[in-house]
Amino acid sequence: MSVDTSRERIERLKATDSADYIHMALLDRAEAAEAEVERLRDAVSAVDRLPPGVWEAWTSCSYRRITEREGPDGGVLHATIQKSDGHPDLSWNEDQCCALCDLVNGIRALRKGEGRDDE
Repeated sequence: MSVDTSRERIERLKATDSADYIHMALLDRAEAAEAEVERLRDAVSAVDRLPPGVWEAWTSCSYRRITEREGPDGGVLHATIQKSDGHPDLSWNEDQCCALCDLVNGIRALRKGEGRDDE
């Protein structure tokens, strides 16, 4: 049995204040909650692709880097120069850079779902 979730039917049910409308409203909220949970799972998955540990931003000597509290200076992320062509780069690989973007974008999507607009 398929459930008709068309907007027209929802508006008709809403006007009658019926139990069917309440059921449809609960289904809509459940679907929205499932989407939020999926975004949260994606954000957590992104964290798993990043270097472990407790991170700290270090800025001494005008040199910005991210260091794991118990690790080497700049061990999480630091600037580097590509030996192959001499161009500046980051110490992360492409997957780690994408993971950070996925994490930030996922959290922003969750916040937007809460009615917050951070952009």
